[in-house]
Amino acid sequence: MSTKVKVEQMNHYSKNRIRRIMKNEYIFIKKLVQHNLTQLFSVMSEKIFSREFVWYVDQERYKEPAKRIIDRGVILGKSLEEFSKWPDEQFENFLALINNDLLPRCGLGPEWCNAFLTTAVTGVPIVPDQSFLTKASGKKGRQTVVITLSPETSIDEIREAWPEIKKQQKELWPNFEKVNFNKKSYLRLHDNLQYQIGKKNRRNLSMGEKFPNLSDYDFMVLAQYGIKKVKQFRSAREVNTKIIIKNKKKNADIIRDLLGIKNRKALKRKAESFKKAEQRMSKKEGQLSG
Repeated sequence: MSTKVKVEQMNHYSKNRIRRIMKNEYIFIKKLVQHNLTQLFSVMSEKIFSREFVWYVDQERYKEPAKRIIDRGVILGKSLEEFSKWPDEQFENFLALINNDLLPRCGLGPEWCNAFLTTAVTGVPIVPDQSFLTKASGKKGRQTVVITLSPETSIDEIREAWPEIKKQQKELWPNFEKVNFNKKSYLRLHDNLQYQIGKKNRRNLSMGEKFPNLSDYDFMVLAQYGIKKVKQFRSAREVNTKIIIKNKKKNADIIRDLLGIKNRKALKRKAESFKKAEQRMSKKEGQLSG
C-alpha cells in the first residue's frame, strides 16, 4: 500500500475518532484480563483453527496503531470469511456465547460483538469507534432512531456522529418538516386554531347574512314565495337596488361573530392574520394531499 493511500485513509479518521478507537482497544483488552478471558482465544486457535494464537502486539504489521486502524475493514472481512466456513450451528453457538455470556460479563453492549469475532481469528480486536449504538425502532412508517448509551459515551462522540444520525432520521422520515419555534409561533398557532373554528361556520349564514340588503317586507316575501318573487315585487315598487347575495362569510364577519371585535382597525388587523392563517393551512393541506 502506497504512503499516499495510507495518508488518505488515515485522514478519513478524525483525531477524536482515532483516540476513541485506541481507548476502546485498551478497554477491551483490560476487560478480557479482568475476567480471565485471555486464554479463550488461545484455546480456540489451538482446537478450532489448529494454530498458535498471536495477539496483535506480537504481530509485526499491527504493532503500529495506524496500521490496525487502516486495515479495520480488511480484518473484519477476513474474520467473517473464516467464520463462513463454519457449520451454521457452530457459528450460532459462538455468537450465543458472545451475546449471552461474554458481553454481559464484561459489561459491553452488542456493538462490541465484532471485537470478539476478529480477535478469535486474527488477534486484532476491531472495537467500535463509538461507545453507543443507534438503530431504527418501531413499526415501518412510524420508526424512530434509538440511541443506546454506554457508561463511556461522551457528548463529543454524539456530536461527531450527529451527521450520520441525522441521515438515519432522514431515511426513516423523508417528509419530516422541522418545527421552527420563535416569538410569533404561539400567535400564529392561535390564529390557526381560530381559523379552523371559524372555517366551519364560513358557509353557515343566516338569511340576514345571506341577503344583507333586503327589507323586512322582502324577507316575508322570500320566506313565502322565494327570491324570484322578491325581485318581481321590488321591481313593482321601483326598488332598483341590486340584491346582494353572499354565499360565505368574509374573514371580518367570522372574526366579528367569533371574537366580538367591532373596532375597524382591530378588525382589519385580525382579518389580515386570518388571511395568513388561511394561506398557511391551505398550503399544509396541499402538502398532505400530495
